[in-house]
Amino acid sequence: MSVMEAILVAMLTEYREPLGVKKSAKEAWEAIAAMRVDSNRTKNATAQLMKQEYANLKFKDGESVEEFSLHLSSLISKIGSYNITINEEEAVSRYLHSMPPKYIQFLSP
Repeated sequence: MSVMEAILVAMLTEYREPLGVKKSAKEAWEAIAAMRVDSNRTKNATAQLMKQEYANLKFKDGESVEEFSLHLSSLISKIGSYNITINEEEAVSRYLHSMPPKYIQFLSP
């Protein structure tokens, strides 16, 4: 098996055709490296967008406490999949700062 064949066998099906037209294994490898850089940039951009969504998170009109909690939990989980940790104290703070005043009055002594 040639190096080029090994590269093509190891790649996902959708990448085989664009890599298969490369003249050498070196060209194919350089194309893979470029795809990986683009992939990392996309992941970083997505992570930044999620962090921004987290920072701007607010209750929506008509949204229940349970729906908001689920949304917040889901967002924290998605952010965590990008190796960004939001600790419990920060999450609770975001939750309380995002609540409408009508819910906060029930938390005050």
